[in-house]
Amino acid sequence: MSKNRLTYQSITDMLADLNAQDRGRYFICTCPECQEQEAFIYKNNLNFIQCNRENSCGERFLLQIAEKNEDYTYQEEIEQKKGLTVGQAKQLNQFTELMHHFLHHIQSDALDNGYRGLSRDTTTPFIADFRDAGVSFMFEYAGDLLPKDYSTNYWMCQRNLVAPIFGEDGRVDRILLRSSINPAIQPKELQLIVNPSNKARDFFVDVPEKVQTIVISEALLDGLSFREVDKEIGVIALTGSRKYRNLCSYLKEQASEYQDRKFLIAMDDDVAGYKAALEVAHCLEGMDMDYQLFSYPEAQKDANAFLVENPKRFERDVQLFQQRFLSSDDRSYMDVKKEMKQIVICHSNVDALAFRSVDANIGVMAIQHQGKDKEIEGRLNRWMKSRDMFNKTFLVALPNTAEGQTEANIVVDLLQKNGLKYQAFDYTNVPYITPSEFVLTDRKAFERHVSLQYPITKKKPYER
Repeated sequence: MSKNRLTYQSITDMLADLNAQDRGRYFICTCPECQEQEAFIYKNNLNFIQCNRENSCGERFLLQIAEKNEDYTYQEEIEQKKGLTVGQAKQLNQFTELMHHFLHHIQSDALDNGYRGLSRDTTTPFIADFRDAGVSFMFEYAGDLLPKDYSTNYWMCQRNLVAPIFGEDGRVDRILLRSSINPAIQPKELQLIVNPSNKARDFFVDVPEKVQTIVISEALLDGLSFREVDKEIGVIALTGSRKYRNLCSYLKEQASEYQDRKFLIAMDDDVAGYKAALEVAHCLEGMDMDYQLFSYPEAQKDANAFLVENPKRFERDVQLFQQRFLSSDDRSYMDVKKEMKQIVICHSNVDALAFRSVDANIGVMAIQHQGKDKEIEGRLNRWMKSRDMFNKTFLVALPNTAEGQTEANIVVDLLQKNGLKYQAFDYTNVPYITPSEFVLTDRKAFERHVSLQYPITKKKPYER
């Protein structure tokens, strides 16, 4: 049975989020893994979804519903096709005004005193506190914009911190709810769509006109952590690692606006985070955008945890990435920690992410420029004492081209000269030139192929 688990507040929310289409005995849905509309949920077992693309995905998920006894009705794309009624449009405008009022004018002990390392100046445009009776009032005020009345639901009304996502028209599309009243409540974050007229935006965007660097993070608190130490940084924040598809579409639509900007990708340090980072990096490379990949110290797994636990180092590291944008064209991705037993040497950032999207605990040396041997030798000399390189195994995964294999031979000679263990990535019977092309075309086959070459570290998924 799959260990993947997704939690929803209600069956209605689940079916809406998965774009479910009624097919009689079952629903056809968007696969949470590959994002193709080829997963299915049988109506007699609403706690399980499986992708029908067995050869290229085939992923399975357990579906957990918070409201156990809910009676559900599901009408496919009702409001998306109808648009807003006059009454709903008025309600949405009023709800948006309410959100702006609570964002900017309501005091909050949780936010005023700093929330998870974030000052009130940073959180004010993004997070509102509806503490005490305010949460129930908010649900009442939303009226018919929500699928049901949550105003008397104690479990929902404990979620006092509300982060609205605004659409292109400036009105609220979606809200995210967390709790400072009961931090132990599960799941920690819920989402509700409040604009029933269109496909609600599922990511945050706050990019002032003159901003040069934009961080793309997996969650709002992570993006705001960068804003906390650099007020001149733009923020694009997903609402989960699987929500990259709409973001990539948005970036392509806004390509001219973002053409001269620089992007810092900062997803979580886990397999799901690296899968999202790979897709976003691949999208940016296809648009010829300038980007870097943010890396974390050994003890932290996301930007907000980094800020909370080591604010001085976090600020320093953000400044270093900013300086690198200004002073160098080199975007090579290097991240080798002491605990890592395998290190992949590859040609590009997306190749490095290909391996990390399978095993988050593999070290990476992605060197995009010429002279890889000199760069590697310099790094090895600096790392030799502090990171015990003799107990690590290097996986040489340069492109399967004449030039790539020539470079691979040079790298192998260097590793042999230093007495270091290594393997060459096996391209036998692989119809792809690079690891990134392989994983983006057929992830399951890539995972099987990699697992045959070295033991993949199985780590518990990171929980915020």
